[in-house]
Amino acid sequence: MFEPVLLRNVDVPDGHLLSTYEAGGGYRALRKALGEYTPDEIVELVKESNLRGRGGCRVPDGHEVELRAESGRQAEIPLLQCR
Repeated sequence: MFEPVLLRNVDVPDGHLLSTYEAGGGYRALRKALGEYTPDEIVELVKESNLRGRGGCRVPDGHEVELRAESGRQAEIPLLQCR
């Protein structure tokens, strides 16, 4: 049976509200990551996932995250990659 993914919540009442998104489990993984893992553990999880960027060179995201962490520089604008 076909299960919609992209539009599965299109008919949810007040689906445009952040509170509705959170009530449906939105941000659960983010809260877990920020509350239960160290930055180094998060880098390792991203590396193990073998996610790849969508740019032309398809660099593994784990490699990119690791380079940012090793540089020790804080980003001027906080970056959250959503794939």
